[in-house]
Amino acid sequence: LHESCVKFLHAGRSKVRLEINMASIERVSTQHSDHTWKPMVHGVHYMTIETFGRTWYLMFKTSAERDEWERALQTSMMKSISSRSLMTDMDNIVNPMEEYMHDSSMWDCGKRRVLNCGRYLMVTPQECTKEETLRLPENALRCAGRIKKASSGDQNLKAFLVAAAEIKKANVRLLNEAERITFFLNLYHVMIFHAFIVIGPPSGFEWVSYFNMIAYQTSDDIFSLSEP
Repeated sequence: LHESCVKFLHAGRSKVRLEINMASIERVSTQHSDHTWKPMVHGVHYMTIETFGRTWYLMFKTSAERDEWERALQTSMMKSISSRSLMTDMDNIVNPMEEYMHDSSMWDCGKRRVLNCGRYLMVTPQECTKEETLRLPENALRCAGRIKKASSGDQNLKAFLVAAAEIKKANVRLLNEAERITFFLNLYHVMIFHAFIVIGPPSGFEWVSYFNMIAYQTSDDIFSLSEP
């Protein structure tokens, strides 16, 4: 644990496996914010580190070890949290693509990188109804609209990132052709807004690679901007 970041190393090696910038950490907790979340492995003690782009789950053998880590991280966060703003912190991130985009291990992504990785999917798409599937991108678009209109940008931006991650659980197999068109049109606009606000627009001749790279996970699959 360093003043500016927390690093995780390979067991018995000095190579850094994961590095989380302290300025990007929004919340550290032993209580999951999603009430529907259930432990993936029983008998293991969990702690979550929520950043702007994603949520990390740490597993500990004992609750004492987990609580010690939580206290240490909370102390480090308090040193820089007094005047923090999510919007300002986002602008200061050195590599936004690394922070917000994910190379999924579930699919052969190629050049695609998943953008809606702010939360893990704790339910399967099979549990999502047709009505809820259609509402998911609509809700994300409403959250996106509030970011422009309201002055309390931090809370609205957080709500949008959560709503974008919720789209993972959509089940488009339940939709008819007209409903799928509606779903993917809304999804396209959500993806465009999401990419512009956290990555920024492409420049010059980068449009083709940009549209092929920006992707969302939904309905047990991934789709880039050029695919829906």
